[in-house]
Amino acid sequence: HEDRTRCRPGHAYVPPYPRDAEDRGIQGQVYVEFSVMPDGRSRNPRIILAVPQGTFERSVRDGLLHSEFVSAPAERSPIQCTMFYRFVMEGAVGYSRLDAYVDETLAHAKGGDPRAQMLYGMLLVGLPQLNKPRSQALPWFLKSAQAGMPVAQYQVGYSLLKGWAATARRTRASTGCVGRLRRGNRMPRSHWRCMP
Repeated sequence: HEDRTRCRPGHAYVPPYPRDAEDRGIQGQVYVEFSVMPDGRSRNPRIILAVPQGTFERSVRDGLLHSEFVSAPAERSPIQCTMFYRFVMEGAVGYSRLDAYVDETLAHAKGGDPRAQMLYGMLLVGLPQLNKPRSQALPWFLKSAQAGMPVAQYQVGYSLLKGWAATARRTRASTGCVGRLRRGNRMPRSHWRCMP
């Protein structure tokens, strides 16, 4: 799929670990959405989730704006991409344990933890190296949304609006749910069940 290919950095600028966080031993994660222009430059980074808040966001934005992505012909439109960053004190050694981290998150998600369900969905969407279609994230976002996680509720609507739910049937009921989500209304659990 071309969009997934264009979301892979050709030259990834590794964001610096914030000095204050490093001094205090703080680790964290950031999930960001951004546009990739036809020239391969990223624009408009928007933080979807940052844990802890206010610590790593600036580094992620700087890293994205200095990274280069796969370019496309000039007549192509910008595409929306997502990426997941994990800041660990061990440096590059911690990243080599990504598979274990993904497996651990999946185990917690299968165990019913709504935060892990949301995080696993974000890992599927934000880590192109997992080679998973974005549509596989939607069921995890949906489970987390049903438990009342506002970020997951946003992701359900966003995924449906972007057409990432390749197997989802677009029904009047699901359109109504998305419409309520876009207006910012928190939906009761029963409304989420109307989506495929």
